[in-house]
Amino acid sequence: MTLSELRQTVAELSQALDWLAGYVRQQSESTAAELALAAAVVRNVVGPYLEGVEAPPLHLAVVGGAGAGKSTVVNFLLGRPVAETNPQAGYTRHPTAFIVDQSHLPWPQTPGFLNGLQAVTTPRSADEDADIYQIRRLTPLPEEPLQHCIIWDCPDLTTWAASGYVRRLWEVAALADLIVYVASDERYNDLVPTQFLHLLVRAGKPVMVVLTKVAADQSERLVDHFRQEVLGRLPRRSDGTLPDVPVLVLPLLTAEQRRDPGGAGAVWRIPLVNQVLTLTANPPLVRRRQVHLAFRYLQLLIANLEQAVRTELDEFQSWQELVRQGRLAFERRYAAEYLEAERFVAIDRCRQAWMDLLELPAAGRWLSAIFWVLRTPYRAARDYVRRWWQQAALPPSLEADVLRAAAAAWRDALHAETLRRLDRHPFWQQLAQRFSSELLPAWHQQWDTLSSRFVQQEREELEHVCQRLLESLQTRPGRLAVARLGKLTVDLGALALLVYLTWPLDWYHLLLVPLCVSLTHQGVEWLIAIQLESQRRRLRQQRAEHLHHVLAGPLEQWLQQWPATSGSSVARLQQALRQAPAALERLEAVLAVSTSSVTPQPAALPDGLGLSASATELSRHAPTPAVPASSQRN
Repeated sequence: MTLSELRQTVAELSQALDWLAGYVRQQSESTAAELALAAAVVRNVVGPYLEGVEAPPLHLAVVGGAGAGKSTVVNFLLGRPVAETNPQAGYTRHPTAFIVDQSHLPWPQTPGFLNGLQAVTTPRSADEDADIYQIRRLTPLPEEPLQHCIIWDCPDLTTWAASGYVRRLWEVAALADLIVYVASDERYNDLVPTQFLHLLVRAGKPVMVVLTKVAADQSERLVDHFRQEVLGRLPRRSDGTLPDVPVLVLPLLTAEQRRDPGGAGAVWRIPLVNQVLTLTANPPLVRRRQVHLAFRYLQLLIANLEQAVRTELDEFQSWQELVRQGRLAFERRYAAEYLEAERFVAIDRCRQAWMDLLELPAAGRWLSAIFWVLRTPYRAARDYVRRWWQQAALPPSLEADVLRAAAAAWRDALHAETLRRLDRHPFWQQLAQRFSSELLPAWHQQWDTLSSRFVQQEREELEHVCQRLLESLQTRPGRLAVARLGKLTVDLGALALLVYLTWPLDWYHLLLVPLCVSLTHQGVEWLIAIQLESQRRRLRQQRAEHLHHVLAGPLEQWLQQWPATSGSSVARLQQALRQAPAALERLEAVLAVSTSSVTPQPAALPDGLGLSASATELSRHAPTPAVPASSQRN
């Protein structure tokens, strides 16, 4: 995959997840947050790594609820009071990156990095509410234990919809190779920050917890309670074990300790820095593990995407079922009001043509002419009865009128049902708004096209059936000769039977001759009518199937997919559900190639989506944690 193709794939996946996050926000803020975090992971972790951006630096994000003491923790990690602290809840509105001024720490330049947040290098107040992030470069101390890390001071998380700055938090949290989660003694179990912590663990982020403002005599009790009430509810691995999340305590600090983390506060800074060093000891390994866990998280999330948007898909399927029921009603009405009464007059013409073909040819015409004269009273009476019957019968419904009325009922039923469901889901509201302005004009266009095609094809089909009926005798001389001989035999046999039954003959017996030949003729007509009636039944069945395949079926398919036409939320939803798995599969292929070229291979992934390795495991790769000796005087 070329670089441009890779970047396009990363953009497709992140944009699809971003759109889905906005789409489900009204239904579930937590689901929207999960999707937003996943999109940020794709932009800030997966994309740069696949382009070859490895560690160092590692990114450490200090996150937590309002007033938890995040900026204080940042200062202790850096060993100097550089992060702006303020007891006001929600004071920090944009992230700040603290970098020890080392030229060998590259900054990612991939498209979409931090989702358009603008980097500023001039000092800004932490409460400036803008889509920016500060870069604060610090002069190195004589000894810098975390010089391979960029430490981020993040905005407060008080609610999933925390104004506009929560988006900035997602970007930095997704970028982070280690999350330092800060919770205060007063609000360590707040709902939204706890949900955020669980989300980060599900996303595969290594997490360490710092409990702040803890009274000395309550430290052990609070840690136990936090492990039980907060960490005990973390998502478990497939083997049933909980992720290993280290918990440290930062007690109530004096003003001097807050002003001098590397001096007066060193007794609390040393274990904090040592724990970070243990978890970040091997930067390339940490980064590779993060990328693999990110892919595991994306796989599970995308596999469950359809379930996350199940509500709208259910409503879309409800619409499709309404359309299907309307199509069935349309076909039933056409059958009841037209097909059942339709005689197909062209078939009657075939009956007369068959009777004409059965007349004797050549020299036998004189005999047929005699029979024709003898049947004249019968024909007159028959034609009179037929005319009377047709006048007494109800006039047949015109096919075009039945079709229009049935289609209008189908369309109006859909409109009425859409209006009835307005309060059920926004899907129906959007559908109702588009019904008159978009659906009806498109409906008329579809109807004119499909109905014209249906009428033309059924006319051709009827002509073909009639032609086939005539050709069944015309093109088979042997069968026609047998039929003629059979009819003549029946006529002569009937006359012979009449003579036999009335012998000796009287003059009035001659009156029975026209009746006799008329009855035989009617018998032949009756046999032909039986065959033609069978053909009518087949023709009705074919016409019903033709209606389904040429008119009702295509109209049903068009109506079912109409809500998903370009520009609608359903269309964008279906596009996102197609794009996300396909894009992830392409990125996995690139990762497989990248992984196969790395020596040694990264450690095997864990079964679950919790912390990928314990502090003890990573410490085997770690150098001895270094904190300046001058900082240990307290």
